[in-house]
Amino acid sequence: MKKIFFLAGLVVPLGILAAQTVLPGYQGFWDRDKRITALDILEYYPDRLPYLRNEIYARYGRSFVTRAYQDYFNQQGWYRIRSNYTDDWLSGTDKYNAELLRAMEQAPPAADTLELLLRNIEYRSASHLLTFNDREVMERDSNEGYGMYSGWGGTASSRPYFIVGDWVLTAGSSYQGRVEVYAYRLNHTTKRITTTANAYMDEKVLEPLRQARDRLLSPSR
Repeated sequence: MKKIFFLAGLVVPLGILAAQTVLPGYQGFWDRDKRITALDILEYYPDRLPYLRNEIYARYGRSFVTRAYQDYFNQQGWYRIRSNYTDDWLSGTDKYNAELLRAMEQAPPAADTLELLLRNIEYRSASHLLTFNDREVMERDSNEGYGMYSGWGGTASSRPYFIVGDWVLTAGSSYQGRVEVYAYRLNHTTKRITTTANAYMDEKVLEPLRQARDRLLSPSR
């Protein structure tokens, strides 16, 4: 049970009185209070995601039981352990980002996700409709107010797709070594698109995804 202080007639939980700011001098990925998408962390996928997730806690002064994490953060000049650390210090955005990273770390293998995509075929949101086959996805505008297949507007495009955790990524037009990447976070149970994002990225970031996709779709699969 939390201890309670009575101040000027106010009841204040002890946790509110404790320091809740990041460590002084923190320099790292989480330099702003922003909800991330797969595109923000694509260059860290997959091996560095656990370190990026644990940095959410480390920047407040959390200690770690896992030796690899503790050794890593001990090497960061901004890091020190706060003996009174509590997860209550995390903001709503911190918790959202940690959950997103954990979901990507624990996502099923790409082959299993591909089977789900081909079984469900279609995923939609209020503004997007994705239709999958084994090699490409058709991206369309959708208007849920006018029925399942009516109300499409704008352009429809068919592109190869890449499986990244519980996200599907597609690459659009490229210019001077940069390509517009679209990302969709999918809920396979409801067949819904829960999050969409797009950004211009260096084409080199996509090369490991292309190689993984080629292996996934090889005849030996």
